[in-house]
Amino acid sequence: MSEQHLPDCCAPDAPRTTDWKRVGAFALAILGTYLILDRTGLARFSPQVGAAVGLGSVLVIGLASTLSSCGALVTGLVAASAKPISFHLRFHVGRVLTFAALGAALGWIGGSLSFSPTVSGALVLAVAALMLAYGAKMLGLVPARLLSFRPPSFVAKFSSEPFLLGGATFFLPCGFTQSMQLYAASTGSPAQGALVMALFALGSAPPLIAVGMAAASGRKRSKHFSTAAGILIATLGIFNAQNGLALLGIAPVAASSSSSPSRSSSPLVDGGQLIQMEVTPYGTYEPDVLTVKAGIPVRWEVYGGKDMGCGSALVFKEGGVRTQLKPGENVLAFTPQRPGRYPFTCSMGMFRGTMIIEPNG
Repeated sequence: MSEQHLPDCCAPDAPRTTDWKRVGAFALAILGTYLILDRTGLARFSPQVGAAVGLGSVLVIGLASTLSSCGALVTGLVAASAKPISFHLRFHVGRVLTFAALGAALGWIGGSLSFSPTVSGALVLAVAALMLAYGAKMLGLVPARLLSFRPPSFVAKFSSEPFLLGGATFFLPCGFTQSMQLYAASTGSPAQGALVMALFALGSAPPLIAVGMAAASGRKRSKHFSTAAGILIATLGIFNAQNGLALLGIAPVAASSSSSPSRSSSPLVDGGQLIQMEVTPYGTYEPDVLTVKAGIPVRWEVYGGKDMGCGSALVFKEGGVRTQLKPGENVLAFTPQRPGRYPFTCSMGMFRGTMIIEPNG
């Protein structure tokens, strides 16, 4: 009996031709989504939590956090965990309980937990890569087998335990989470700190569970939902890649936070340079491009408003600046050394500006 000939399209190892029209359409959709989120400032939205915030507001802030590129860090982890619903339920139980326990610790010590800019940048880039890969997978742009790999045993053991994975999201460099951590610390009460962080985690749970269920449904999931989710996840992955690069001191393609950057040069005052900047409540610096000369001390006056959100922390790696800003005037000092263009950012890289260091004479 002769061997039946299979058409090329059906052969097990037949190479697939790339549908460039489809790739182009998705690229335009991702670009359009990126521009909308960038121009409206939604990708940089991060509220400042005042001492008078109500516990009901904490729930709402937790819900809102899932709609930003900040919350997309957790969304990317959840979407990539295409596991049964029981996995996601245990993930959120671990998240709520861990947030409560660490919130109590913050309320007791009156401090906050944070990573260095280098560690934060590497972590954000890793999550960005995961989101871009999973977005491409949801859009059908790469074969699923290319995204299949066997992690080291200790990583597999950790990520396979949803309780631990959910609790570990407390340490992600998210502006929303950090605002809640600061608020929990400001209460000065372990009970209040635990309640604040638990409610924040609880508020973010419903949309994250919905994403997890959709990811776990596999082929049963709506094609349109899969396409829309893939475009959104890939777009937010691009934002997070830019944020991670900025935290590492590498200027992204668009290092400033607005499409029409405002510039400011530094006058000489008492033998030093003076630059002034405002942190706006819209997720921007004004001006967001500052110019200084190398080798001359700089006095950097930063005015912070009441609603700075993620912008309440300022990181300028090249100048050795990493500080928590307070409302009103803040005075920072550094001496620029190497000529070049360097980014300065908030603690998560969402607010971005550029420091241009020119050669001195």
